[in-house]
Amino acid sequence: MELLLVEDDPLQEALYRRVFERVVDRLHIAGSVADATSFIEAAATGRAPDVVVVDVMLNLESGFDVLDVLRRLPHFATVPVVVWSTSVRPEYVERCRFDEHCVVVSKPFGIDELAAFASEIATVGELAAGSTAARPFRFGDHDFGGFAT
Repeated sequence: MELLLVEDDPLQEALYRRVFERVVDRLHIAGSVADATSFIEAAATGRAPDVVVVDVMLNLESGFDVLDVLRRLPHFATVPVVVWSTSVRPEYVERCRFDEHCVVVSKPFGIDELAAFASEIATVGELAAGSTAARPFRFGDHDFGGFAT
């Protein structure tokens, strides 16, 4: 399972790296929208990551800019994107409302909650990697692919 994590805080990035490396096969970390865009464009003709996790607040940028870049490329149109934030605002949820492959969640607090989150992300990625348009999967309360499970 391959994961692209977009996180600009070096301390959080170090923690997330340690946790996610235990549950994914390949982890790519981008520290900005520009870094994420470079990775996405380089992968546009190859294999897309199975899941993208992006922080909403990226040092004067928005994680939704990463989502926009992803959705402009057909190769990434159905890649599950988990947008996370320390505070989930209604406008964040609204932004993902019409993208059946996007969900907004609160960042986990505490190492146990983070480990559980990482495991759930890995499961979504494994399902996405082997999924077809008719194979739905679930993350928390969200059905990816618009199907009920």
